[in-house]
Amino acid sequence: MTSTRTITHQVVRGKIRSLCRERTRTSESKMGCDTAEIADLLTVSPGEEVRFPTDLPNARIPITLNNINAGPVAFKVKTTSPEKFRVKPSSGVVSPGCHVTIELALCEGFSVSQVASDKFLLLATPVSSDCLCQKELCKLWKNLPNDQRFEHKLRCVVESGRRDGMSVMIGMQIRDLGDKLECLQERLDAKQRTSERQWRAQSRRTRLGLLLGALLLVVITTDVLLALTGSRGSAGYALCMVRKSALVGWWSWF
Repeated sequence: MTSTRTITHQVVRGKIRSLCRERTRTSESKMGCDTAEIADLLTVSPGEEVRFPTDLPNARIPITLNNINAGPVAFKVKTTSPEKFRVKPSSGVVSPGCHVTIELALCEGFSVSQVASDKFLLLATPVSSDCLCQKELCKLWKNLPNDQRFEHKLRCVVESGRRDGMSVMIGMQIRDLGDKLECLQERLDAKQRTSERQWRAQSRRTRLGLLLGALLLVVITTDVLLALTGSRGSAGYALCMVRKSALVGWWSWF
């Protein structure tokens, strides 16, 4: 009786193991098919894991999509926990031969240790135009048949080492430095344009002041000559008025 039970248990265990092996092979073949399908449209980097460093909880993790298809490809990113992550952009279109970088970041109130069981799902499909607005993209994904959706899964991994964290931090610092340099260059260009305008205005003021000074000198010289010859009269009065006007203008200008 005991031997019969033992044989029965062994048979049941053997069937369970064979079923598990069959299920594993089926799931692996499906995953391979999905990967092959999306590989005809996009290359995804990183391909399998999204690593979140514990020492940089505010880091922005990049995912790069390269379009290797002959036409435009629309994409959409979904996650198992949308309340935890900020995904920018969460959808869009990649032109042929171009790439798009998606940035993933943790929302406030969540820690890196809480993302170990989360996953991201990347959807892709060929489209006829690369100029689709968000409204058109929403309509596309809402009405798109399942057999035209190409999927790729990414799982979240908590990275405890500092190597990847440092590379992400360096990338962020380089990007921020580039933005600051661009802003500084714009300020320098604006300051240079302002300085050029001020220099031209000052040059005009100087030339006009010299002209007024020359006019005043001519008037004074003429006035002195008239005084020496004793023929002032109405001409002397006119010259006096011109002299006063030139003197006032020259003084106010400087």
